[in-house]
Order: sequence, then C-alpha cells, then structure tokens
Amino acid sequence: MTTKVTGTRIVQDARRYLGIPYKYGGGPANPRAGLDCSGLVQRVAFDLGINSCPRTSEEQWTWCQHVTTPGPGDLVFFVGAEMDPSPGHVGIVVVPGRMIDAPFTGSYVQTASYSKSGTGINKVVGYGQMQGATSSPASQSSASSAGAIQTLNEGVAGGIATGAAAFVIIVIAVVAFLVLAAFSLL
Repeated sequence: MTTKVTGTRIVQDARRYLGIPYKYGGGPANPRAGLDCSGLVQRVAFDLGINSCPRTSEEQWTWCQHVTTPGPGDLVFFVGAEMDPSPGHVGIVVVPGRMIDAPFTGSYVQTASYSKSGTGINKVVGYGQMQGATSSPASQSSASSAGAIQTLNEGVAGGIATGAAAFVIIVIAVVAFLVLAAFSLL
C-alpha cells in the first residue's frame, strides 16, 4: 500500500527551495542552478516520490485532480505570459491566498500572494491536487497555522527590509547633497 503525500509535506518540501533563482526551463535535474514555476512543482513532486509529475504547467494542469477549494500543497494555475498556452504559470498553495512561487526571470523562488479575482496573466485558471497527494482537515489546519506564522514573519522581514532600503536612500541623498554643496563652494 502506497502512503499518500500530505499537503503539509508538499509545502515543507517546497520551502526548501525558497531563494533559488528563477531560470526559464530550470527543472529538477539541477534545482540549485535555478527553477521555473513548473520545474519547482516537478522537483517537489519528485522529492516526495511522486514521479509521474509532468514538466510544464499545461501538462501539470491536465495531470492533476482539479479541486474547487485549494488547501496546503495544492497547485494554483494562472493564465501566465502571452507566449505560453494557458495555464502558463503554476504555484504551490501554502494557504488560500498565499503560494510558493517561481515567478519570472530576475526573481527567485518566494512566497507571494495571489487572488482568485486576479486579471491578465495573474488570472487564476483553477486549482489542482497532485496525483499521489491528499489533503486532510488536520493537515490543512496545521499548515494554516504554519502559513500564518510564515506570513507574519515575512511581513516583519519585509518591513525591516523596507526600512533598511529607506535608510540607504536617505544616506545616498545626504551624500549627494554634500558632494553638490562642496562643488558649489569651489
């Protein structure tokens, strides 16, 4: 008998890849070199023994079991970029409204918000559960608590980063002012 993978385990494994750079076409063979959205999903599935997970978001949409209400570890699919057939983007749900995402070139695997009412490339196509995965009320409430703590921590870290960035901007402005003032005295 095969044990199904819980949504909580999917989220825990996906968190291991936070901070990995986004790389278009980046997949599970060498995840530290970079991952794209569907490569992240496939890498996490492979980590947990779900070896049937296909490579692209379009194939993953067809492969997964569609659900109407997402839980931790489920997949959220988006229209995506114009050059990709829909769904052209996928993320891993932490809690409804929050996902682990590999968004675009120049970014990295991160947690992000999403909204069912998104538009354009951010329009949600639907939700799916990985084959071989299961969600239970217990895992959902456990992941919800962990997700709420993670969201709080990210908010605090974001506030600190914003404050640090503002401080750097002020220092640069003061230095620029002093340099200009020194040149005007010459």
